[in-house]
Amino acid sequence: MLLLTPTGASREEHDAHLSHHQPRSVLTVRTLDDEAALLQASTLFILGPGHTLEAVNDISRPAAPRCFISVRPTHLRYWTTAQPAAEIVRALEAWRSQHRPPLDLDTFTEPPADVLAAVTKVHGIRPHVYCGPAYRFPADSQAPPLEHADIRLCSPADEGRFRASFPGIAATLTAREPVVAAFEKERAVAICSASRITPQACEAGVETLPDHRGRGLATAVTARWAEHVRASGRTPLYSTSWDNTSSQAVAGRLGLIRYAATMSIYVPDRATHT
Repeated sequence: MLLLTPTGASREEHDAHLSHHQPRSVLTVRTLDDEAALLQASTLFILGPGHTLEAVNDISRPAAPRCFISVRPTHLRYWTTAQPAAEIVRALEAWRSQHRPPLDLDTFTEPPADVLAAVTKVHGIRPHVYCGPAYRFPADSQAPPLEHADIRLCSPADEGRFRASFPGIAATLTAREPVVAAFEKERAVAICSASRITPQACEAGVETLPDHRGRGLATAVTARWAEHVRASGRTPLYSTSWDNTSSQAVAGRLGLIRYAATMSIYVPDRATHT
């Protein structure tokens, strides 16, 4: 039996969920996919007491989503901000109770309508959503051979080579290491960096200049990046959106293993919607 409890619910709701769904004698078994899903949540977000969502784990610490959902073939789990509205928790639990394994990840491409309606009602504004597949790297993954490509592990000394093509990376190069890039005449044209970093894992951030796409550069820099992440003793992670078919194609060429479908529900800042 594989059982995981929701996080971010009130103490009473959490205890009730435990008493109803998990006898004390049950031993919870975690698979590689379960471990990857838990690791992803703690890499993408800053988690507070009770594993609640406090902020996005990025340099500027943007606001966390109101809810992050991770669906695996065996079950689904959600995280919320601290003290979530009871109406949102009820909607999440009602939706969760409707699903039994095995779960088809291809069918979880957007959050449930009842949950979105609850968030809209509570916050008075329709939320933004970000949904897509999440992947883990197989243990034996290696960088594919790519002839005539100048691919390097970069250091802060390379900052000037990114200013013209990837100014955002140039300004935060040290904070996103390891950074692997493909160069053409000393100009970075494709890059894979750590978009989210913890002592345990790094999430890949991949970008290729439009006129250099379709040449396998994104695949090559991502594979090399994963090797350096592993060499540092951390786990490389990769995720994207459902509409980013190019990014999904990179995952396919690398032989990455899709372990989850994820959904993030953000409440936009009212100041930008008036």
